[in-house]
Amino acid sequence: MINTRTTRTMKGQSAIEYLMSYGWMLLVVAIIGGAIFAFVGNRCVTQASGFNAEEVSVQDFAVTSDQQLVLEIENRGSDSLDVKNITLASEGDSMTEEVSEDLSSGESKNMAFSQAFEPSDSCRTYDAIITYDRGQLTDLSISGTVTGAFNLIDSPVSPEIEDVEN
Repeated sequence: MINTRTTRTMKGQSAIEYLMSYGWMLLVVAIIGGAIFAFVGNRCVTQASGFNAEEVSVQDFAVTSDQQLVLEIENRGSDSLDVKNITLASEGDSMTEEVSEDLSSGESKNMAFSQAFEPSDSCRTYDAIITYDRGQLTDLSISGTVTGAFNLIDSPVSPEIEDVEN
């Protein structure tokens, strides 16, 4: 004869073991997921976005070992264009670089800023405006953002030397 009391106890024990096994597994997965997010979650994602014109596009950018910010600009239009200047602005910092580069249809060129940039621990977003001419159309512009872990280095100010007579 089968004891129904023992059978119920065995089913209850089996259910508790099942819940405990999956409970520990979920706890381990949550801890590992939290650790991964803690190390990877706050990293700066380098990107150029918002340059949605059909004619001009920023393909990529980087800060070189010479501390120059270089933008790769592509002409997606059917006519050639003349890139006149590039302006970057962020949190009170603003700079404009006169480039005057001709781009034929489908061509891309690297255009560097003469002012120095340095790698940074914090992520920073710059508003970028590219001004260009296309045929008879002048002073066209496209805007977007450039985000990365770099800062504009303040230009060193040369001290003024005063003549002091004794």
